[in-house]
Amino acid sequence: VTRAEFVKIIAGIAGADVSKAADASFDDVASGAWYTPYVLWAAENGIVTGNDGKFNPSSKITRQDMAVIITRYLGKNWIRSMTRWILSMEVRFLPMRPTLYL
Repeated sequence: VTRAEFVKIIAGIAGADVSKAADASFDDVASGAWYTPYVLWAAENGIVTGNDGKFNPSSKITRQDMAVIITRYLGKNWIRSMTRWILSMEVRFLPMRPTLYL
């Protein structure tokens, strides 16, 4: 998995609207590449910061990079993500009778 692919996965989990992403802040992120809106979304939201003005989208992602990206994403969005997850679950309540214990 490349860095660009992983950022796309995170954007998908977040339900991100990447159509509103701004201009690239990385020298190696081409404006017409398939991954550009996902990288820009992640950069705008502080999920990725790059190194020396580069993102290295084609590089294989390391476990450390994954951990950093996930931590940054969850740190900013954990409440929204958990709420979305909870609301997406089907919750069925069993009929219960109240019981009084003395």
